Amino acid sequence: MQMSATEQALAEANAGGVSFVLTELDMALTFIDLAQTSHRAETVRRNHKNALEAYRTVQRFLPKVKPGVAEQKEINKKLATLKTWLLRAGYQV
Repeated sequence: MQMSATEQALAEANAGGVSFVLTELDMALTFIDLAQTSHRAETVRRNHKNALEAYRTVQRFLPKVKPGVAEQKEINKKLATLKTWLLRAGYQV
C-alpha cells in the first residue's frame, strides 16, 4: 500500500524529530563526559548546564515524536544515563 503525500510528509517529519532527539541526547552525554574530564570548575559547570539544557529540550520534543521500538529503547537508556549524571551533579531534573 502506497502512502499519500501527507502521510509521507508526516513520516519524514517524525523520523527527523526522532533523529533530533537522539542527536540531542548524544550531545548531552558528550557534555557530561567533558565535565567529568575537566579540571576547571567553570568548564565543569558550563558543560553540566549545557547537558541540562539538552535534557530539557529532549523532554519538550519527545511527546511530539513516535519512535520505533528500538529507537525508544535507545532513547530511554540515554535519558536514564543522562538523568543519573545530572542528579549526581546536583541538578533537579
